[in-house]
Amino acid sequence: MDKNIEKTKALLLASQEGMTSKERIINDIVDGKVTLLSIDDISERLSISQNIINEWIKNSDPSFEAPKRLHQSLLVKSYEQQIKRSFYRKLYNKDIYFPVPDIYIGLEPRWEKETIKSWLRKCNK
Repeated sequence: MDKNIEKTKALLLASQEGMTSKERIINDIVDGKVTLLSIDDISERLSISQNIINEWIKNSDPSFEAPKRLHQSLLVKSYEQQIKRSFYRKLYNKDIYFPVPDIYIGLEPRWEKETIKSWLRKCNK
């Protein structure tokens, strides 16, 4: 409960100072106060493929573009396999909404640990 009060205070102070959430994250990064997670980190911790996480993010933000990875582009699969996998993934993952990235560093999306924790709590209610 104390954490929520502190978070609320910080949000109120930030709004009074005219600081957006992006500015707060940037300040926290520079001050070493925040741990950011990449799609690789999240995928590994949740034991879920990056492709599925990318689809969940797209459910939340249709403009989201997954970062292109060299090793992904080198994987060659038959067109038929790609269509089948894409169809099944969309069928089973269409109602899962993953939080949009808190910030982009270059083209790489990043999430705060708290964002992922909140999402996991909501998923398990």
